[in-house]
Amino acid sequence: MHAAHLAPVHHAPGPLGLTAWDVVDPGKSPDGWHEAGERVWVRPGPAPHGLCLLIPRGHGSPILGMVEPGRRLRGPWGEPCAPERWEIAGLVVGRSAARQAA
Repeated sequence: MHAAHLAPVHHAPGPLGLTAWDVVDPGKSPDGWHEAGERVWVRPGPAPHGLCLLIPRGHGSPILGMVEPGRRLRGPWGEPCAPERWEIAGLVVGRSAARQAA
């Protein structure tokens, strides 16, 4: 089992300034399993606590993690994530199911 990898949906910010990210590689996150094609909605900026989008500093793919009190970062399995390696892109505010192929 591995972490869900995400990619940005390239268009103007959505309602309320939210950005859309699609799951491109299915996997785990702190809030469960994500299938390819799911859309995750993110409020860009600081995330004081809760489910967040983590962007790697350097090589890697964006993943979903958690921000705990004191701005401690955790990965999909609750493992510590170093802020020198991961940047918080924003707070996850919603997700929608994978779109069905026509």
